[in-house]
Amino acid sequence: MNAKIEKHLEELDRLIISLLSPGSIAPFKPLLWINYHLKQRNLHDIFDAKEILSEAYLRTRKSIENGEKIDDYIAWLRHTCFLIVLEKRTELSREKVRIERIAKTSLSAEIQPDQEAEPAFSNDQNKSILKQALTYLTPQENQLINSRFVNGLSWTDIQNNTDETASLAALRKRGQRAFGRLKDAFYSIKNKKGGDHEY
Repeated sequence: MNAKIEKHLEELDRLIISLLSPGSIAPFKPLLWINYHLKQRNLHDIFDAKEILSEAYLRTRKSIENGEKIDDYIAWLRHTCFLIVLEKRTELSREKVRIERIAKTSLSAEIQPDQEAEPAFSNDQNKSILKQALTYLTPQENQLINSRFVNGLSWTDIQNNTDETASLAALRKRGQRAFGRLKDAFYSIKNKKGGDHEY
C-alpha cells in the first residue's frame, strides 16, 4: 500500500471519529441521518444504524484501497449509507415475499386441506420442509407466524387480539426474528435434502 492511500485512509478514520464524537459540530450526524432513512422505510426496528455506517465505512476504505478518488468523504459516506439502506430494504422485501408465500400457501393448506394452494409452492417437498422448519420455532414464534402470514392479521390486530403486552415495535421485531429463524431453518433443511434455493 502506497503512502498516498495510507494518508487517505487515515483521513477517513479521523473523519469517522470526528463525526461520531459527542461534541461534534459537523452538520452531518451519520447515525441520526441513517436512522431517519431507516424510519422512513419502516426498517428502524430491524436494522441498526451503526451496522449501516460500519458497512459504509468498510466500502469506502475498499474504494480508497482500489485507488478510487474521493473528493468529499462526507458526501461519499452519505451516498453509500443511503445505497445500503435501499439494499437492505430490497433484500428484506425479497425474503419476506418468498417466505410469506411459502408459509401462507403451505400452512393454509395444512389448516384448510380443501383450499387450492399456489402451484409454484404446492409440492409436497416444500410443505414437508416447512413443517419441519416450524418445529425449530418456539410456540410463541409459531403463533406469530400463523397470525401474521396465515391469518393475515396486522401487528396491531395481533397485539389487540392476544395477551401480548409488548409494544408494536417490539412485537414487529420478534416477528422478524421468528421470520428469520423460519427462513434459516427452511433453507438449512432444504440444503441437507439437496434442494435448490431458487424455486
